[in-house]
Amino acid sequence: MFSRQVGISAIAMCLAFPLFAQGDRPEVIAVPKSARPAAGSPKAALSTANSEVYKNITIAPGQSTNIDSNIDYSAADRVAITYVGASGTDFSGLEVQALWSVASADYWGIAETDNGGNFPYTNAGGSIFQVFGNQFRLVLVNSGKTTITITQLLVYARSL
Repeated sequence: MFSRQVGISAIAMCLAFPLFAQGDRPEVIAVPKSARPAAGSPKAALSTANSEVYKNITIAPGQSTNIDSNIDYSAADRVAITYVGASGTDFSGLEVQALWSVASADYWGIAETDNGGNFPYTNAGGSIFQVFGNQFRLVLVNSGKTTITITQLLVYARSL
């Protein structure tokens, strides 16, 4: 009897909340791995085998920047990222996309995103993404109306 009620409840939820239907999600544009980052893409100021620190990343409104990590994520299960901005910085327009690949793949795959509006502070926060390959590209998009400057971005690969 309990399992029948659960099944009926699940069907009712699907009918009551059609916004979870597959057609309501946006489509992603496939990013070929041959698409290299622009010449001005940020480079790590400091790095170890499982961490990288990037400094002073500026993203104009409507623009994006790619950060290609040099860490080998083969032995990691998660990547943790922290973002710090100067006082007065507003990350609410920051969209974060985690792209993953392996050497033999033709495209970057995207499985998770985050948004600066989810951060606990207007000028600081963090994201944790699952690892889906050994190569990682972080895409930072400014969907806001003012320039965003990330004073420090820390990437840390959490080992299995």
